[in-house]
Amino acid sequence: MEAVTLQKLTFINFRGESIEIGHYRPFYLTSWVGAGEVAAEMILTQSFKQHGRTFEDAYLEPRSITINAEIKTNNIEELYEYRQRVARVFTPLKPGILRYEYPLGVREIPAISEHVPNFPSGKDNRRETHQKCIIDLICPGALWLSAEDRVEELAVYEGGMSFPLRLPNAFAFKSPSRSKVVTNNGDVSTPPLITFNGPATAPIRIVNETLSQFIEVNQSLKEGEKLVISTAYRNKRVTKIDANGNERDANDYVHPFSKYFQLEDGNNRLSYSTGAEYERAPVTIKFKERFLGV
Repeated sequence: MEAVTLQKLTFINFRGESIEIGHYRPFYLTSWVGAGEVAAEMILTQSFKQHGRTFEDAYLEPRSITINAEIKTNNIEELYEYRQRVARVFTPLKPGILRYEYPLGVREIPAISEHVPNFPSGKDNRRETHQKCIIDLICPGALWLSAEDRVEELAVYEGGMSFPLRLPNAFAFKSPSRSKVVTNNGDVSTPPLITFNGPATAPIRIVNETLSQFIEVNQSLKEGEKLVISTAYRNKRVTKIDANGNERDANDYVHPFSKYFQLEDGNNRLSYSTGAEYERAPVTIKFKERFLGV
């Protein structure tokens, strides 16, 4: 059971409706479990006459979270109103987001109620202005996510010449380097969202040198156009966006040996190139760090 000092849970459903459970009326956080522990499925193999087994890989099972809360109100009418609100927000029909605020920061995890919240009966559980509440959530993805996206620029502007006498004018220049070390401070690898901004000459290529993996797209970009590469599981795709915001599928232009790489935990050296050596097209890497527990 997790201590609740300086903690707050917020659940946001698919409609954007939310409930905060903390240390103030009407929703008090009594206790909760599932912040850290999550089961893993081990893949082990055994050869002929081998003693024991050989570890091959492991996968996390869905995370289960149970929240024990109390609803405290001024009258019985408010009590039933808040009960109805809890049932509506924690609907088991569609997933939402559970946000956890604690002394080290904020984490989030996609979650869905396993059932309509339980409001137990009995004098110890319910009175005219008091109701205990049990909420059971399942988190299919298992991993906690950083609340804010990390954004890294591969082609950045660096400070150049400046003028004395406190004049506001300054010049800047793009870094001659097309590579950068991007650090993933999470516990596991994470999928980046990669955006190339035009102008850029085909082929456009980005490489994770740490993994020796690349993504190459045979498309050129005009001024104001973008090429967006999603590497997320079950959402791997390449989209070209014109200057007016119109999107077009560009998956057919991906090099057949491309690998939709992840950012490993720790340092990742990324580099990019285009069909013209002189080009320094701005490239944005966006990702969320992922954690095993909080």
